[in-house]
Amino acid sequence: MKRFWIVAALFLILTGITLFAWQIIQSKTSPASIAIPVRGGKTMHLRVAEALPHYCQSDPAWTGGRIGGSGESIGKVGCTLCCVGMAFDHFGLTGSDPTSLNTSLIEKGGYTDRGWIRWDAVSQVSDQMVGVTVHGSPSHRQIDEDLESGRLVIAKFYLPLGIPHWVLICGKDGDDYLIKDPARTEPGLIPLSQGADFLVAIRTLNLRS
Repeated sequence: MKRFWIVAALFLILTGITLFAWQIIQSKTSPASIAIPVRGGKTMHLRVAEALPHYCQSDPAWTGGRIGGSGESIGKVGCTLCCVGMAFDHFGLTGSDPTSLNTSLIEKGGYTDRGWIRWDAVSQVSDQMVGVTVHGSPSHRQIDEDLESGRLVIAKFYLPLGIPHWVLICGKDGDDYLIKDPARTEPGLIPLSQGADFLVAIRTLNLRS
């Protein structure tokens, strides 16, 4: 009888841990109150930056490089870095490849302790040639206005298990945005709806005159 109650107690503990972990995962993968569907806004056919070099996180040239702050590898957490690099290349800046850009950001203190890029540092490493606007919440209207004005948008969504991921929005086909995804090895633009359901954050990058 005593063994039965021990087993029962262990079962309840394991069940509680499992439910707690599931709630954490759900809270990260479920769309937040500020999230918007990936499709929407104005219907248009536009490509702002189609012929960009494709900076893939897993490229052997830099995948093992360590970012600032957390010291994690570009291959693991370098999606934002690759997106910024592709935007820099579009704007005609040198030193836009992930290795060079990562070095410049580290020298400028451009990472938080968690390894997140400091957006003000993006302007610094571009010699103030690129401006970055951090929006409080994403909106289709903002993305559409940016694309029509020749600006690029870096957008964040969650992969399975609540893993954050950033992609570069470079155009639109109908109501579906076209992106460069650093997690993919294939170059070229793909529909955002292929990899996400909701956007949770956006950053606008523009070339200052």
